[in-house]
Amino acid sequence: MDRKIISAIGWAISSCIFLWLFSLAQAKGLSNPPKYGELFESFVLFSFMLLGGGACYHFLTEIIFSPYNSENSCLWASLSKKMISLMSILISVPIVVLLSRDNLPLSVAWPVSFFYLLLGLGSAIWVGTKIEPIFTEIRSNKPIQPTADASAD
Repeated sequence: MDRKIISAIGWAISSCIFLWLFSLAQAKGLSNPPKYGELFESFVLFSFMLLGGGACYHFLTEIIFSPYNSENSCLWASLSKKMISLMSILISVPIVVLLSRDNLPLSVAWPVSFFYLLLGLGSAIWVGTKIEPIFTEIRSNKPIQPTADASAD
């Protein structure tokens, strides 16, 4: 298997782990009726999961549709390192939320979780902006396939 296939499989599996962990981080049970703080917490976690899932899907399609050849293998190596960093950040966020929720008093767990959630989101966006140019460079080295119109000339 080449680096592209390994990257796609690794990204898909780690994306599923990330989203699964975030589903575990959702509120254990809302009071009836839910309090404003509970609704806000649920919204923040759902939004992060939704946007994170969309980003995971975006990067998976980028991996799938980017060519892999011997000329761009060094770019794929660089891309793989950055993608591992990105997924490490993403997976760390729900882990910190879960550990905080289960091991700290609620008055401490919520601010720690929220701060780390924002830090993780900002870091993930920053790393993501470093990844996109690599995909662009990989696609720019793609050999151009002759079209039916070009062969008719």
